[in-house]
Amino acid sequence: MSELLPSVHHRVWVEFEGFSTRSQRPVAGKWEAIHAPTANTLLLLDPDGRVHRLGNHPTDTIRPSRVRALRGEPVEFEIREIPLKHQPLGGLLKGLTEGSQAFLTGWAILEEPIALQYGQEEFPTITLTDRRLEFNHTPASELLRHHLSAVPVLRGYFLIRIVRSK
Repeated sequence: MSELLPSVHHRVWVEFEGFSTRSQRPVAGKWEAIHAPTANTLLLLDPDGRVHRLGNHPTDTIRPSRVRALRGEPVEFEIREIPLKHQPLGGLLKGLTEGSQAFLTGWAILEEPIALQYGQEEFPTITLTDRRLEFNHTPASELLRHHLSAVPVLRGYFLIRIVRSK
């Protein structure tokens, strides 16, 4: 099922300064905000496609000292519901067009256990418990970066938010 949301939306960019809560090194940049899980936390997408969590919660990966939100270009959203059954995770990428961004939220029960590892500085948007994967506003590019496209799924359910520039 696919639904185009009719209201006008814009990309949101965040200029910030702060430090990494993992390495204690200074961090600054202008990155895209992809989700606000709480009133005081933002998920940001860095230029390399990795997700970071900006805020003051203990699980946040960047503690800000300065934050400024900037309205970006107009975009349109499409939400797709995709159930998976006995097919690879890469099936989620079918029908995505060049130049669009896709973010996955959902779960999958895998046929076989796998290993999953994130870098020290990034926020894990995919969590693994035994053979269950949970996706939380995960960029679709994470499937490729973690070599998950060919992983067979027994069953799963996903909402995919597709963002396109207008």
